[in-house]
Amino acid sequence: MKCLLIGIVILIAFAASLSGQTLGEFQTAYEQFAAAVSCSLAATAATGLNWSPAYIGQFPHFGVGVTLGAAPMRWTTVKPVFDMLGVAIPTELAFNGAEGEQGAIGLPALAVDARIGGFGIPFDVGLKIGLLPKQWHLYLEGDFEMDYFAVGGDIRLAILKDEGLMPALSVGIGYSYMKGSIGMAVPGLTSQTIDITTYMNTAGYVGTYSFTFNQPSVTFGWQSNVIEARVQLSKRVLFLTPNIGLSAAYGISNAGGGLFATVTYSATGDMATEQQAAAVLQGLDLPVPSATGIDVLSAANGWEFRVYGGTSISILMIQLDLSVSYNILTNLFGGSGNVRFEL
Repeated sequence: MKCLLIGIVILIAFAASLSGQTLGEFQTAYEQFAAAVSCSLAATAATGLNWSPAYIGQFPHFGVGVTLGAAPMRWTTVKPVFDMLGVAIPTELAFNGAEGEQGAIGLPALAVDARIGGFGIPFDVGLKIGLLPKQWHLYLEGDFEMDYFAVGGDIRLAILKDEGLMPALSVGIGYSYMKGSIGMAVPGLTSQTIDITTYMNTAGYVGTYSFTFNQPSVTFGWQSNVIEARVQLSKRVLFLTPNIGLSAAYGISNAGGGLFATVTYSATGDMATEQQAAAVLQGLDLPVPSATGIDVLSAANGWEFRVYGGTSISILMIQLDLSVSYNILTNLFGGSGNVRFEL
């Protein structure tokens, strides 16, 4: 299974080595990004509402807090992209030995989440939202812009209540939507030329053809709709609530990115117009440059199965929740932390 390629890392790599790319290589880089992202977008979108109690109780029980998590991915599954671009992963963005078989990188996610107990039958309902406005600058090398939006909710039905020696057991289903992008205007990257001669010649236009991107910026983006089912067991012991659960999620996603700039077109031999060239590329199922740039978008659907567990620590009505998860398909560990007010 291929895993999530963190946008920040590939952005740095791609921005550093755009020169000399053909249109096919450009498309391949983004298609590999989409393939790599498929099995971890579901895990990232599902961040939030990962609370230790399997069931919080009937109304007026409720809580509200903030969750921060990360979904890891194996470095070796994304290494071919970096090899093609001829660059190495920045070591400050890696952990666990990025260049080795066990190396991993990851994408963080954040959410404000709330949960309220239901009426009558034993259930509770959760809602979450995460927002990182555009023009948020990450303090890494270069001038980054990132936007992130996530929203979702779930409903859990209590099969057992936490009473006496009996643990709490619940089953639940939820939906999450996530959309994000990372962009960078690269200083010194004054212009880039994408060669389309091979494709035009294949279509019968003899000569040389290219699109030039003036003062370009590079972007990567992704969005995912995720359906998730969970079963969870927990037990309150003094001020601790340890828990264990199983999650199955499927993400209907797409991912890709582009190069955006003022675009000029040049040709020799058969003087095809920009519109003719675009039509040829479209017929060959290649990205079609426009007056504002070029964009590649590919499907990135995938399953995610994980076992998770952790505990919450109670300090009066404040809960500190720590959780670790294991992705069965990728053999990688992730985690999240939550702090909330809970009654």
